[in-house]
Amino acid sequence: MPIGHVQDAGLDAVFESAAVGLLVVSNEGTILRVNNAFASMLEMDANDVAGQSVIDITFPADHSETRKVMDDLSSRRSRHVDIRKRYLKSDGTPLWVHATVVAAHDSYDSTHYLVTVRDLTETRDLTDRLHDASTRYRRLVDANVLG
Repeated sequence: MPIGHVQDAGLDAVFESAAVGLLVVSNEGTILRVNNAFASMLEMDANDVAGQSVIDITFPADHSETRKVMDDLSSRRSRHVDIRKRYLKSDGTPLWVHATVVAAHDSYDSTHYLVTVRDLTETRDLTDRLHDASTRYRRLVDANVLG
């Protein structure tokens, strides 16, 4: 087997077995490929996600920021971008993520975006619970209940 095929097979294995969500997106914003980790975050099948526009699966309030990131990367104003954003799960609820987006420019000056996605749901839930506990504690202190 030629070396290129071994490398491709190795990259495929890494892509599919990664614990984080991975996407390959065209310059036009079409999702070319996703791994199962990302599809699971959206509670969808990977085959149903591929082919959609990244905007279609992005929470509406985050559309303009997503377009700006893609524009900054394709115009080479930025090499990579870290962003907290929301995608839409299959039931329409938002999924908070941290995404790192890198532009890959080929020799034909075409751009693809390589996206790594980490689910922030657990982190946001813990932050919300900590905020709620802090608020309750502050009320107790203000009411002089603790002495």
